[in-house]
Amino acid sequence: MDLPGEDEDFTVCYLCNEQYQDPRILSCIHTFCMKCLLKLQSSPDHFNRPTFPCPRCSCDVKIPKDGIETMPQNRFIEKLTELKRMLKPELTEQVCGACVEQKSDEMSPVENYCVDCSQMLCNECTRHHKQTKASKYHEILGLTEATGNIPKLMKSLGKRRCEAHRGNALDLYCTDCHVELCAKCYIESHQQHKWMELKQCAEGFRKELRDLVFSIESCEDDIKNRRLQLDSEKLDLVEEAKNMQEDIKAAKQETQQAVDKHTDQLISDINSHKTTRSNAIVEFYGKFDINLNLLSNFKTYCKELIQNGSSSDVCTFINDIKTRSDELVHLSELTVEQSLTSFKMDLRLGRNEFHEGFNFVGRLQDKNSADCDSESNEARIKRLAEEIDQLTQELQKERTLRMSREEQLGAYVQHAETLTSQLKQEQAKTVSQAEKIVDLKMTSQRENREWSAKEAQLKKESNELKTRLQQTDRTNNDLKKRVETVKAKVAELQRTVETLNSDNEEHEERKTQLMNDHEKETIELIGKINAMQTDMDLLKTLASGKVSRKPNGLSIDYENDVSKHSVIRSVEQTTEQLMIKGLTILGNELYIAFESKSTVEVWNLETMQFRRRWRLQEMKDPIDMTSCSVTNCLYLVANTCMKRGIYVIARVDIRGALLKQWSIEDTFGNLSSTEEGNVLLAVAKDPAVKEYSKDGILLRTIELSWNFGFANLHHAIKLSANHFLVSHGAGDDCLHRVCIVDGTGEVLKSYGREWNRDDLDCPSHAIRDSAGNILVTDTLNGCIIALKSNLKLISPLATFSDRRFKAKKDWTFRPRKICLDESRSRLFVAETVIQRHLSSLTFEMLSVFTLKSSLKRKI
Repeated sequence: MDLPGEDEDFTVCYLCNEQYQDPRILSCIHTFCMKCLLKLQSSPDHFNRPTFPCPRCSCDVKIPKDGIETMPQNRFIEKLTELKRMLKPELTEQVCGACVEQKSDEMSPVENYCVDCSQMLCNECTRHHKQTKASKYHEILGLTEATGNIPKLMKSLGKRRCEAHRGNALDLYCTDCHVELCAKCYIESHQQHKWMELKQCAEGFRKELRDLVFSIESCEDDIKNRRLQLDSEKLDLVEEAKNMQEDIKAAKQETQQAVDKHTDQLISDINSHKTTRSNAIVEFYGKFDINLNLLSNFKTYCKELIQNGSSSDVCTFINDIKTRSDELVHLSELTVEQSLTSFKMDLRLGRNEFHEGFNFVGRLQDKNSADCDSESNEARIKRLAEEIDQLTQELQKERTLRMSREEQLGAYVQHAETLTSQLKQEQAKTVSQAEKIVDLKMTSQRENREWSAKEAQLKKESNELKTRLQQTDRTNNDLKKRVETVKAKVAELQRTVETLNSDNEEHEERKTQLMNDHEKETIELIGKINAMQTDMDLLKTLASGKVSRKPNGLSIDYENDVSKHSVIRSVEQTTEQLMIKGLTILGNELYIAFESKSTVEVWNLETMQFRRRWRLQEMKDPIDMTSCSVTNCLYLVANTCMKRGIYVIARVDIRGALLKQWSIEDTFGNLSSTEEGNVLLAVAKDPAVKEYSKDGILLRTIELSWNFGFANLHHAIKLSANHFLVSHGAGDDCLHRVCIVDGTGEVLKSYGREWNRDDLDCPSHAIRDSAGNILVTDTLNGCIIALKSNLKLISPLATFSDRRFKAKKDWTFRPRKICLDESRSRLFVAETVIQRHLSSLTFEMLSVFTLKSSLKRKI
């Protein structure tokens, strides 16, 4: 049998003799391809059996409950195979990973390897890789250098991430549970356990593995020495048998006539014993070869794991390796301790013992047995008596053991009766719980019927409000007719006055009096019309369920001109041009977040001075930021620092301390807070509005159908319990608009006509003031528009309209984010300014505008 060498290729499967594909490790630490294990299980010898023998060591391997497909993956062998496949051009075609990602037509030859990205690079892509800000500190090796640094590359590839908390590094190890942990795993479920740093723990396990390898080498040396000893014994046996045959032949010649028959029998017995012992020695050879094979294979695997395995690999397999090591050491000790029973030939014979039928040559017996010829009859009788006493004692022990087993059987029967009783109790509890579930279902159905009745009542009230609205419209039309009649009378009176101007002063006084009376009547009618118009707007708001409950006070007059107050130059923008991604107000402070930064600037609204800046380590490249006065905190949606393309929502306090964070996978969008203290996420990828509680619990999702024209969703605001304002549209979309939708996503009202970009062109952000008015950034038109609560246009803010006219000549303004300081009548606008004739000349600006305010009429 060929023994494996220490240079065995651990990337080749023993069964198929090919590179591993989906390697799975067994309990005996041997690894095979998944397809090879499936083929082995489906064979007639192992089909539908709970275990199967390992193809290499014949150990019984238990099949997992969920099938052989759930056997643990050997990630160490998988990474070693993949790395070998990448670094050896004869195994796979080497191509530049960056060229493939850029879909380049020309593929340059691969010259280098990036350890941090695990990617092959050509010389040109290597140069760009070192110049890029995100990768300029990566470690890059030449192919020759990388091939000689397999252990280093394996350890860099072995860095795993926590599956329960995506993006967190597994840098801790629980010594009680024998599992790897991230910081959040430790806080949530392992605070009372003992733990160590993963690298420190792995070093300790590596030391234990080295000790195991040393003990395996010692066992291997013992077996090799024992094998050499067997070789010597075999030679001695042949020599001894040869000498015995010569002695027997000599005795035969002396007593040829008396012992011919006995001599032939002895020679036959000796040959038989020689054959038996030779066969036994051959059998021992087979056992020694198998044990040497197992020990050598196990030793080589442990050395590979010590040299090339990552901390995660060492910690994953250390317990299985310890168990297997103990089994191999025990098996080796048993094999070495086994020995063969030898024999000797006794040729001692006295001359006085010659008689017919006597054994003249000798007899064959074991070395370890006593000399029967020298034993007296008394000694034999004594020995037989001792054996009888011994058998009697063993019989008594058997009786005692049988009684003990009967007692254990009685205990088992009693335990089975106890378990049966407990099972009956559990069944009774299950029946009781099922009855409770049925009661809950009936209660839920009754509540659903009650809610249906309430919904019908609300629909009835809504219809009544619509009827009142129609009556108000008819009254309004009547008033308009009366106004027209009054205007006609005024015109007639004016003509009469002109006729009477040629008369005396008395006619002049009469004319003045008539003019004053009719002017007074006209003013009263116009006042009534305005009041009716206000009541009609109020009824419409009531019909849609969106009545502002803000306190009365000063309101902003959006129809008046706005004046530019100042421009804020943030601290971050003093060194580089950064796009403002988040802009919000909480209390007496303004908060600003920037692209590709984990810092947030805080400004004082009274002095308009920079106050402080804090950093949120978990945040990278924020998308949007909003504030909540109910919970007195900030919400940010950003790309996580752990993994690119995975987004989270973070709730932080005003000092930047993280209060709560939850993952939203690969979805992202802008945020807004609700009056209940929740947060809304406008999902841009698949149009939908998601409402989360402050603890990250998804309360509901409102799907916005493409059939209603929703595409490229920008922002969402909660107006009432079941009504939301959303803005959408970008690029070549047919609809760029602001809509009011209900809880099912159905459009109730909208502003923005189809294929008409003059109304709106990319409405990227929206806010609502205390009076219920809506401000929307009309980004590509370069202005901000003001809408009433019923989405009727108030007017574009004058300053922005003027700037949009100016933008057609020299500059283009793109307002993207806005927030309103209503107590000071100030509007903050984050915008991008572009020079039309030199598109590369672009800068970011945070402008502050002063709005005019007036007293709100008490409703």
